[in-house]
Amino acid sequence: MNLKLVTAVLLLSVALVFLPSVHSAATIQGDINGDGKVDVFDVIALARSYGTTLNNPNWNPNADLNADGKVDILDAAILASNFGKP
Repeated sequence: MNLKLVTAVLLLSVALVFLPSVHSAATIQGDINGDGKVDVFDVIALARSYGTTLNNPNWNPNADLNADGKVDILDAAILASNFGKP
């Protein structure tokens, strides 16, 4: 079998598995991990990237809830306002 074809199929399969979880993170503002609710696991995810910007290795774009290029108190406030929502 063609190695390029196998690689392309593998990459597409991985993308199809992970893309829905990235998309679902935007469903409820504050649902950083994309599990459909805003809970302590989202707080932990935000805490892990708190104080980061785009070029930081701990950067999590899902934690930048107001899309200003940094994870800060404003993002934490958004998460807090939606905490407990399904």
